[in-house]
Amino acid sequence: MARFATKPKKASAEQFVFDPSKVETGRKNFSTFGCANCHELKVGGKRLDSSNQGTAKTLSKLDPNKGCLSEKAPAGLPQYDLSNEQRIAIRAAISAGPPSKKQSPQQLIIQTMATFNCYACHQRDKIGGPESTRKTLFATSIPEMGEEGRLPPPLDGVADKLQTDWLKKILHQGAQDRPYMLTRMPAFHSVQVDQLASAFDKRDRKSEWEARKIQAPEHRVKAIGRELVSVKALARIKCHTFARYPATGIQAISLTQMHQRLREDWFARYLLDPQEYRPGTRMPGSFVNGVSARRDILKGNPDLQITAIWMYLQDGEKAGIPEGLLPDPIELTPREHPIIYRNFIEGTSPRGIAVGYPEHVNIAWDANDLCLKLIWHGRFIDASKHWRGRGQGKQSPLGIHVMKLEKQVPWVIHSGNLEQWPHGTARERGFRFVGYRLDNKQRPIFMYRHNQYEISEQFIPLPRGKTEANLKRIFKLKAEKNNPAEKISFLVASGKKVEIDDDQAAVIDDAVRVSIEFPNTGQTGKSGKYRRIEQNGMTYLVMEINTNNGQVEFTQLIDW
Repeated sequence: MARFATKPKKASAEQFVFDPSKVETGRKNFSTFGCANCHELKVGGKRLDSSNQGTAKTLSKLDPNKGCLSEKAPAGLPQYDLSNEQRIAIRAAISAGPPSKKQSPQQLIIQTMATFNCYACHQRDKIGGPESTRKTLFATSIPEMGEEGRLPPPLDGVADKLQTDWLKKILHQGAQDRPYMLTRMPAFHSVQVDQLASAFDKRDRKSEWEARKIQAPEHRVKAIGRELVSVKALARIKCHTFARYPATGIQAISLTQMHQRLREDWFARYLLDPQEYRPGTRMPGSFVNGVSARRDILKGNPDLQITAIWMYLQDGEKAGIPEGLLPDPIELTPREHPIIYRNFIEGTSPRGIAVGYPEHVNIAWDANDLCLKLIWHGRFIDASKHWRGRGQGKQSPLGIHVMKLEKQVPWVIHSGNLEQWPHGTARERGFRFVGYRLDNKQRPIFMYRHNQYEISEQFIPLPRGKTEANLKRIFKLKAEKNNPAEKISFLVASGKKVEIDDDQAAVIDDAVRVSIEFPNTGQTGKSGKYRRIEQNGMTYLVMEINTNNGQVEFTQLIDW
């Protein structure tokens, strides 16, 4: 804010009294003192113009050592409270003359950062950053993070690091990525900041790393990435938050934001050598001298491990919670017998029934939609959300390889050829849940019916190694009449992509393999007997079931 150099006047303690005779004098002073050069004032709908217009010298004709740039401005000129350094910088800019109309990205960056005073907080190319006299004003809620937790980050290579859309978001909306940093970046609603983002891109962007191909289904690669960030591997959750879950140590930027914020190329190079990109960072190196701290995962290959971590982080807040992060969990672990957990489960209706088997395989069966909603391997479920307090919200599976399988009851009672897969609810289509019973190993058998049909299904784990199992799903259907008039069809598989492999199994979205067998007959589901329905971007693979003798039993094998 400028103030004008005038002779000091004795302060008056008298109360202000409006004097209409001075209004016109004030109006003239507003124009002649130069107020109208910067401020707009309208009288009777007409703007007051400055009477000094056209009298000011051009910058090229100014003496930068006189006038308002002198230490004591003459009367009638604005007196700016400039430091000596600021005065020197302004004189240098005036002496340099007007900038070139065609600027290089580097020139545009320097000019824009100076215009918006970015250098007051950020350093780039060894220019700027908080002045020593103001450095103590930058505070943090996590003192143990040191300067990294309180000083705004340097902008060297910022567009190499950040996605272009995220960089523009920060410039237009301000930065909120570091809640522990108590200094807040302002928002700039100007076309100039878009030009700055573009200049950063041209100046900084590098492509020096290539993601590696891992020969495994995507859900298994993501499970590896999840293991790598967990407390049992590279322990990224010790420092980084994960959505609403706090880290076990300092609370650095959330892992679930990284796929939106960062470029994969930079992310990989940073993990390989954090100190190169931010000297003094507290981020530990997990791949010292190109060797991983966990040589038992993906043969210790750093590039493969980084690829797996990045694929896992792409799920954002939908990614599975890494082991070691949940505060005070009540983990249900099946040992000798299955555990049945009836509560609100993510991905099911309010009538979801989760079953954890000792063979390290788990399901979530929906008693409302009468179908198998979720399957997963490993750890079963954390009951703390529902067993403490009022039990609000839905609980996600704890384990890995979580796959969504069906959306509704996999049966259709129909006449004629089935041309479309129905969209009504199970109840609207005539199905009713009857309940479930337990076999001699306490495994549930789910039962439901449709008019004259009684249907049951049971899940038997088929161990595969020591830490996971496939599933055998046994269906039994019984009709009250030996020769029912209706036809009944079963949904073998559904997904955005369904293919038949050489063994006549259906492969759903390159992730889940499903096959059909009829026991005691040697008969298997053949692709020639499947009816393929393409509908609203989905593929439904349907098999008509022969119920001439009034009952049928078959098995669905599920491998993922």
